[in-house]
Amino acid sequence: GAEALPVIEAHCEYKQPARYDDEIEIVTRASLLTPVRIRFDYDVRRASDQAITASGYTVHAALDADGRPCRLPGRVRALLAERRTTRAGGARWARPGVGGSSPAARA
Repeated sequence: GAEALPVIEAHCEYKQPARYDDEIEIVTRASLLTPVRIRFDYDVRRASDQAITASGYTVHAALDADGRPCRLPGRVRALLAERRTTRAGGARWARPGVGGSSPAARA
């Protein structure tokens, strides 16, 4: 089975500044590219006005214990297929310690 999920590609577009004390939300969407590769798309939003300050994506490859590519677990592939058909949104995370927020998902 998959033992690791290293980043094999990353891209980021900076759109507006986020200041040090800004509370931000990161909206993440996952999609299956192949049985071995998964892509996460990200929107970084300023919580005060929901402005998108950055967007991007990362692509990850599933590797086995020997570091060779392998299929993602069936439960992961099934979850992504289910989310694709039932929900268009993503998970929301807030920076811990800002405004009393916690790193818990706000889905």
